[in-house]
Amino acid sequence: MRKTVIVASYDPEIQKRQKGLFKGLAVKVHAVGNGEDALKSAATTKPDLMLIDPMLPKVSGFEVSRMVREARPDLPIIMLTSVYRGLVYRTEALHRYGATEYFEEPVDQGKFQEAIRQHLGLSNELDRTGTGKTEEKQAPRKSTRRRLEAILQETGARNSRR
Repeated sequence: MRKTVIVASYDPEIQKRQKGLFKGLAVKVHAVGNGEDALKSAATTKPDLMLIDPMLPKVSGFEVSRMVREARPDLPIIMLTSVYRGLVYRTEALHRYGATEYFEEPVDQGKFQEAIRQHLGLSNELDRTGTGKTEEKQAPRKSTRRRLEAILQETGARNSRR
């Protein structure tokens, strides 16, 4: 069965680029341009994942994440931003607003698609056949501890440059 994803972004060009991040994955993408539509779409389409830009008009992406999390505690919510950068925003998004993942643009498409496949239960190979079927191939995964250490090192390097 094909998975459903909602992409919520205020800018049509950014929305187009974000939809392109799902290219080659066996998913159906619904795009919306504001927070109210994101909430309505989440209620009616019952998505398997949401990609939310925090800068949404009408209802902010942070609030959309919080409200969707209350209604669907198990739904993967990925926030993708080009504005809100740094550990403070990441921590707020993950802990206060219930996002599952937090990416800053420019995003590494490989890492992004790896997170998408993980949260949707898709295999690690892109769909090159056009059939929606993919081959199983396990990629090495970083431990949570190593990912945390990398984030802390990156944050420390940024702070020391200031």
